[in-house]
Amino acid sequence: NLVFRHVERSADGTEEQAWLETVDLSNPATPVRLAARELPDGSGHSLLIKNGAQVLTSHWEPVPGQGNKVKFYLDRVSYSSGQPGPVSSKNVPGALLAYDAASTHALTLDYKRISVPVAIPDTCWETYGWNTSLEQLNNGSYICSYMEQTLKLVDVNANNVTVLDTETLDTDVIFYCTRSTETRVFSQSYRYDANTSTYSIFVIGDIGGNAIQSEWHDLPQQQYLWSVAAQDERLVLANSSQPGIHVLDATDLTNMTLVKKGDVTNYVQSVTLDGDS
Repeated sequence: NLVFRHVERSADGTEEQAWLETVDLSNPATPVRLAARELPDGSGHSLLIKNGAQVLTSHWEPVPGQGNKVKFYLDRVSYSSGQPGPVSSKNVPGALLAYDAASTHALTLDYKRISVPVAIPDTCWETYGWNTSLEQLNNGSYICSYMEQTLKLVDVNANNVTVLDTETLDTDVIFYCTRSTETRVFSQSYRYDANTSTYSIFVIGDIGGNAIQSEWHDLPQQQYLWSVAAQDERLVLANSSQPGIHVLDATDLTNMTLVKKGDVTNYVQSVTLDGDS
């Protein structure tokens, strides 16, 4: 069975309606729609996470009377024989990145908009990175705004939500193409510093303990690699300038390896992993 999410946005773009759709692909030539489960409405929804027979996501809603703040909720649906159970929602500190059912631990990413005065415009991006905005006031001074992103490891057991550990990410790094498996979170990153561009993979390890485990693996700068699939402790990347398939093995976070597995003749997309293939 395949579970995917269907999303419709309001005309003004401020609200999303979302459903989980279940499709039976036992005969790929004639897929059969089995069921749908409506998710809570929100201003947006995060990526889908599979853990055993559960599918999890999160959504965020505006805080009434505080237009610049939102609340995040972890949404969980359990499946049995292709049929979804009811949606369980719980307020958590940030958008969902990973979940471990055995420990009831979740990894979230929380956001905080920070504004600081700067004397000259260049100080804004030189200090806080490219993900910034600049406002000039009537008196000629400047206000630099940036988004602080913080990883939070939380226990979301049946009774409450407890923050176990946090890690604030560098403001001068842009993260994109995030992929989660049941044991790892992979996110590509870009940093521009001193006229040098650095592309890396940010990897987060097992979240079953009480501390966040994270490491960086720099990518070859002469090649542009982008992630196309992930499974367990492996991330598959493709390269267009020198077409090929590469695999990052993050079994050991302190000794990750990136190996080219083969050449291809053209652009790579829609990759599906089947065991070791």
